Amino acid sequence: MILALKRYLVLFRGMFTIFLVALKCYKNTFKAVTAIRLHADFRKKVHGHQRYPKYYHANGKYFMSMNIPGFPSVAFDKFIRNELNIFYPYKSQQAHLQLAVFSITSQCPLKCRHCFEWDRLNGSELLSVDQLKIIQKKIEDYGVCQIQYTGGEPMVRINELIELLKLKSASTDSWVFSSGYNLTLANANQLKESGLTGIVLSLDHWDAAKHNDFRRNEHAFDWAVAAAGNVVEADLALSLSICPTREFVSKENLFKYLQLAHRLKAGFIQILEPRKVGRFKSEDVSLHPEQMKMLEDFMLVVNNNRKYRRMPTVIYPGYHQRILGCAGAGHRYIYVDSAGNIHACPFCQGTTGNCLGNDMFELIERLKTRGCHEFQKVLIT
Repeated sequence: MILALKRYLVLFRGMFTIFLVALKCYKNTFKAVTAIRLHADFRKKVHGHQRYPKYYHANGKYFMSMNIPGFPSVAFDKFIRNELNIFYPYKSQQAHLQLAVFSITSQCPLKCRHCFEWDRLNGSELLSVDQLKIIQKKIEDYGVCQIQYTGGEPMVRINELIELLKLKSASTDSWVFSSGYNLTLANANQLKESGLTGIVLSLDHWDAAKHNDFRRNEHAFDWAVAAAGNVVEADLALSLSICPTREFVSKENLFKYLQLAHRLKAGFIQILEPRKVGRFKSEDVSLHPEQMKMLEDFMLVVNNNRKYRRMPTVIYPGYHQRILGCAGAGHRYIYVDSAGNIHACPFCQGTTGNCLGNDMFELIERLKTRGCHEFQKVLIT
């Protein structure tokens, strides 16, 4: 994490970069400043006023969030152009989509309790590497500035993953969601050389035995911890992702998890609430209102209290969804499953068609029309 005076220098550099991008878009200082203010007002609604903004440095870039490309980079510039065009349009073709979650395999050595790919898990691979490349190109042609590769376990197909990364445009940021399986130092270095930005490691408890039980594999915790060390050694960005169950959510567990993330040198913690999808689809797994409130308070304190300025930034999509609505369903992101079918998000499944046989624009417009099954109000379009 970037501290002290350097943090403000990075803040100034980021703001100056945004201003230059806006000026190029609008060719007018007044319009550029207006667009920036509109976007800043929106971000305050989403994140609140952060007295101590956090920046994480890895892979030669500065990151505010794992869902925003780091800067300086052409991917960050594209992200800003897309965002500004939402709030103060400067061109008629409004490609609002910023992110695609792309499942490149159904294979996985784990049998996680919450797996959203459970119905497709460990079946025959339905997409060849050439088909994956076609889908990736369609995603990029639509204008996204970030692809998050998932599975299954994407490291099962590391050779195909490397081919996709090498083919990817420099204007598209990229992360891999992994359990830590097969994430050796050699593989981490190879992924970075191929253009990967960072790794999101799934780690669902600070306690090894409880994480292993949740993931149904006695090696899961050791894989994740070893992988974290390899990711940092390779100078890739590192985020942890947790699915907090009713049994997990307590102040003690949350702050012990925060300490573990800090020791592993993660820049971010992503909190993904359990949803009734995949293996959880027939279970009552929703958190109680007081537990959601505890997670919200945890996020706000860690992100805004000076005491935690050295700690990872907490990202909690559920908090923002309840305030502003869903950012998925083709508005800011989509999910493409291991068969190439497009969905609103990994936790709101129901395809509008397949990426290989259909026009991407039509599929995404159908998603927008149908919307999210749970969060009906749509995050600003």
